[in-house]
Amino acid sequence: MKNPLPSLRLVAATLTVSSLLCLPAITRADPVALYLNSSLSYLDANGVAFGLNFAPQAAGSTRAYYSGIIAADYTAGVFTFTGGSLITALNNPAGPFSSVPYPGGPWAGNYGVTAGPTFIPSYNFVAINGVYSGLTLDLTSGTAKNGVAPTGVTDNWTGGTLTWGAASAVVPAGPYTPIGGGAVAMAGVFGANTSAALATFDGTTLTVPIAFHTTGSNRSEDWSGVLVATIPEPSTLALVVIGVLGLVGFQTLRSRRDH
Repeated sequence: MKNPLPSLRLVAATLTVSSLLCLPAITRADPVALYLNSSLSYLDANGVAFGLNFAPQAAGSTRAYYSGIIAADYTAGVFTFTGGSLITALNNPAGPFSSVPYPGGPWAGNYGVTAGPTFIPSYNFVAINGVYSGLTLDLTSGTAKNGVAPTGVTDNWTGGTLTWGAASAVVPAGPYTPIGGGAVAMAGVFGANTSAALATFDGTTLTVPIAFHTTGSNRSEDWSGVLVATIPEPSTLALVVIGVLGLVGFQTLRSRRDH
């Protein structure tokens, strides 16, 4: 009869490997990739254009949810953001949005904002509409640690467009005359994360509070919210291990039957 000991040794070794593979990725590898929960990750947009405060074009149009991946290194309980994250804003279901009087549209977008009509000397009453679309964000520096506010984090827009239009009228009811508009690239616009809220990490899920300020020509924005990202379980690898165990068991049974 064939000695089953080699097969048993293989089973033991495979079980050891499987126990390691089934641990969360954070215990095994550095750097790490964390996958955003798009139902929990969001940023609110507030801002000022030509001295006028943003308001939503429609209910919910100043909050967008995000999907994608956060890239980081992990050492001794600290996540260090290395750049290379792809944090993508989802199209807002409150859209499409208007950039009137800028031609074109309506536009699908991440945020739809409006301002005015408000009296501005030399322009009479001014109304503005803006649409942020295609926004992608990267965390290019800084750290996050459980129970500590994010430190030194830079929030950098790597893609997206602001499409806007402004018009003026002698009285608030109009008629309005276009006074400006266009499309502005958001890539390269960045700000320091100033959130004082605490990051959390429970071994698999990282929560990063976000608050940063950006500026552009005749405008500024304040972005605030939270990114919730999880290190995925290595389910594919675990299935491979289960397959190996099944094969070993089958070979052992066949060996016993044949001898």
